[in-house]
Amino acid sequence: MPISGIRLTMAKTNTEYAGRNANGKAMVTFYRLITAVLSLFLPLYLQLRARRGKEEPSRLGERMGKASLPRPGGEVFWLHAASVGECISAMVLARAIISTMDEENRDATILMTSGTITSAQTIAIRCQEFGLEGRLIHQYVPLDNLTWVKRFLDHWQPALMVVVEGDLWPNMLIETHARGVPIAMASAQISPSSLRFWQGLGLGLARGVFSMFDRILTVDAMHAERFRQLPVRDGVVDVGGSMKIAAPPLAERPEIEGAISEGASGRMVVALLSSHDAEESLFIDAMLRLEEGRFLAVIAPRHPDRGQAIQRMIEAKGKSAGLYSRGEWPQQRQPFWIVDRIGEMGGIIRATDMIVLGGGFAPMGGHNPMEAAALGKGIISGSNVFKNQVAFDLLEQHGGVVYADTVAELADQITTLAASPSQSDQLDNGAFNASRALANQAVSTAQQILAFDRGKNPNKKQGKGS
Repeated sequence: MPISGIRLTMAKTNTEYAGRNANGKAMVTFYRLITAVLSLFLPLYLQLRARRGKEEPSRLGERMGKASLPRPGGEVFWLHAASVGECISAMVLARAIISTMDEENRDATILMTSGTITSAQTIAIRCQEFGLEGRLIHQYVPLDNLTWVKRFLDHWQPALMVVVEGDLWPNMLIETHARGVPIAMASAQISPSSLRFWQGLGLGLARGVFSMFDRILTVDAMHAERFRQLPVRDGVVDVGGSMKIAAPPLAERPEIEGAISEGASGRMVVALLSSHDAEESLFIDAMLRLEEGRFLAVIAPRHPDRGQAIQRMIEAKGKSAGLYSRGEWPQQRQPFWIVDRIGEMGGIIRATDMIVLGGGFAPMGGHNPMEAAALGKGIISGSNVFKNQVAFDLLEQHGGVVYADTVAELADQITTLAASPSQSDQLDNGAFNASRALANQAVSTAQQILAFDRGKNPNKKQGKGS
């Protein structure tokens, strides 16, 4: 069923819901009871998170549904993403939506919600890079307390909601749906373990959650088939592609590029990007196996606040490392440099000879390789990339990725590529060609999403802000 043909009324949807999802109603009622009880402790929980640096103290109200900004005029299109990776996908989609709206002379603003400080920082940086200032608003998503969700919706009155990749909160989805707001999921994916959960213990709640969606656009056919095994409405699921891997090239960072070039002083530069704890140890050990003085190793952790811990890890092995956040630049005789500040990835990738991508050396599912690929850089990765399998499969098809899972394997891959410029060039060219195959994917998805406008959803009332 084409998305432009969707004409669902609340009466029809509620009839299906009552007829097929009695158990789902019971589970939703139970969930709402539990969250209502827990809500007594949520303000304290948020305060504790703020003390640990997990929340912005000045924006705690947003987590309780209290808007910190006025609602703009015109339509508000709400995109929700959980954390950094999902926000990268969401920003790609937001850019495509705004571009499409401009072509149609539509007056609308993107409201982006997320749940972590790092994701908010990422959105701010990408907003500037993509030229979306004044067109996109960020708010922290309210915790899934029904009162807070209602407060959020009362203020923003979205014309539609798009969940990016799959951060599913029952109260938020059900209350949004109850107001006649169409709900879509873009870049949707679901792991085998999550599928088993929703089909097993979570089946009752699944009936109350997945029936809320008017459209689910998955990253590929395999994920589409998985979603069709859940209690979704007929014709809702289709393949839309991955927004994450359709991202445009990252912005230049001349200061970072110049610092790396000067600090390398003729050495080859190998960068570990978006890394986690165990992966940094593996990378450091692999680099220490290589010929001393031949390489500069740059580490850009997934969570920049871990910079000092990585520095101590390197010092414990008898080596030194500069820390970017302290104003320490890479030195000619220094083997390691740590970039512990968000938003510098474009400069690091451009200045680097080899990219080692984190997320795949531990059972985390990998991270998006297409940011490096879009800049013509091949990837060395661990093989645990199940969360980004579509992107890595595409890279493999074009010869843009090689794998290593141990210290010895990683050291061997780096040594091989360093000794063979032609092989390194083939890896880079393969990655770039893979990224070019995705050029129109985001625009296509945006066009499908924008079919959910008010004219195609007669239940949605015009809102002017609060």
